[in-house]
Amino acid sequence: MRCCMLLVSLALLPLGMAADSIGSYCSGSSYAGSNKAVTNINSVLADLVATASTGGGYATSTAGKGNNIIYGLAQCRGDVSDSDCAACLADAAKQLPSTCSYSSDARIWYIYCMPVYMYVHMHATAKQ
Repeated sequence: MRCCMLLVSLALLPLGMAADSIGSYCSGSSYAGSNKAVTNINSVLADLVATASTGGGYATSTAGKGNNIIYGLAQCRGDVSDSDCAACLADAAKQLPSTCSYSSDARIWYIYCMPVYMYVHMHATAKQ
């Protein structure tokens, strides 16, 4: 009986490891009040979750246009299965906006994965 309990506990261990972040980084202005920025951030995070879990654990994404673009990157450890990668990124994508209050630069680290997004405002000036 103890043997079976130990095997079940070990089988569930990876799911528990993905549940809590091990750190985060939030920088820049909060865009929580900007519907367009929030929509773009959520779009990038959703795309990263969908793409990275089927793309070998790595994905990039962008949303927005002109000089207001959200760039995103997600990656999972190389030894993580597609399903564990998807679960980790889904949880991270859910936690990241609230953890960083839609900051312009946000990252969150989990044992299995790490999503990042950045809001980049390009202001170009012509050289004369």
